[in-house]
Parts: sequence; structure tokens; C-alpha cells
Amino acid sequence: MSGTYPGEILMQELQPQPALALRVEAGLLQAARRGDLGAYNRLILQHQDLAFNLAFHLLGNEDWASEALQDACLTVYGQLGTTRLGESFRVWLLRAVAIASQEIVSRRARHSNRPVSQPEGVYGLGEDPHAWQIAYWSLSPELRAPLLLVDQEGLSYAETASILGKPVSAIQDLLARGRMCLAASHSQP
Repeated sequence: MSGTYPGEILMQELQPQPALALRVEAGLLQAARRGDLGAYNRLILQHQDLAFNLAFHLLGNEDWASEALQDACLTVYGQLGTTRLGESFRVWLLRAVAIASQEIVSRRARHSNRPVSQPEGVYGLGEDPHAWQIAYWSLSPELRAPLLLVDQEGLSYAETASILGKPVSAIQDLLARGRMCLAASHSQP
């Protein structure tokens, strides 16, 4: 993934896609629907870093994140004819990544006697310069995903709800809980 590495918390905000970019994306999507693999690849490359980071933050494992991204790309490609024109490809791809990540967690849990998810909660931050990341990674994937998408990537609550397949009120609740856990970690000795 260009410009990022797994585990890095992206600090840049994702700006809303300008109208020109949406028109270009719509043109690429139409070409991909007609079988232009190059157009599909360009669509994927536009959102690949964000999609990989979402998978990594949900799964906490580079290999699993790559697998989820690959599964999502194949799923989206197979469903190109079913999308409505005007629908955000970014949201569609990220939703497929979230579903593929959930399937990997389920698959791994069926083949393991131990839980796959990291325990919910946080460690004390103290003076450790990496304390925020330690606290963040101690959160459950369910709390990490909305924090990544809303607080770090700047997606709206509605986009995040669509990606994660939850109502907006659930996203607001998860964000509040995640932020409270992170804030509580600041106050621990």
C-alpha cells in the first residue's frame, strides 16, 4: 500500500469527492461494467489504501487484511452489473471489505478454540509515546472501525453506517464508547 504501512493510524482527513472526481469515477464504473478490466483496476487503485486500512483495523493482521481486500475486490467485480449508477464506488467497496473481514473473523473463529478479536478495553497511557496506539489497538474491532472511518478518515456517519452495515445510531453509540475508552485511558495512572 503506497504511502502507508499496516498499523499506521492515518491522520489525514479524507475530503469529500469533488464533482469532477465523481463523474470520472462514474465513467470508469460504466467502462468496467462493459468489461474494461483496466477501468476496474483504476477504480480499485483509487480506494485501495483506505480499503486495506479498514480491513487491517478490523482484523489486526496484514495477511488477513490482504485476503479480505482481495475477496472484496472479487465480490465487487462479480457484482458490477448490479450496482446503481450514481452509487458511491468507495462506499460499495468499503462495505464489501467490511463484510469480507467479518467472514474471515467468523472463519477463523470456527477453526480456533480461542477468540479472534482483541479484548475490549484500554491500557494506561502513562508517558509512553505510543500509548494512544496501544489503547486504540486494545479496543475491539467493532469500536476501532468507526473510529478509523469517522475520526481518522473523515467519512460521514451515514457513509460509515452503510460500510459497516449498521444504523447511524449504532455508529454514534460505537464512536461514543470508543472515544470514552480512549479518553479513560488518558486518565489512568
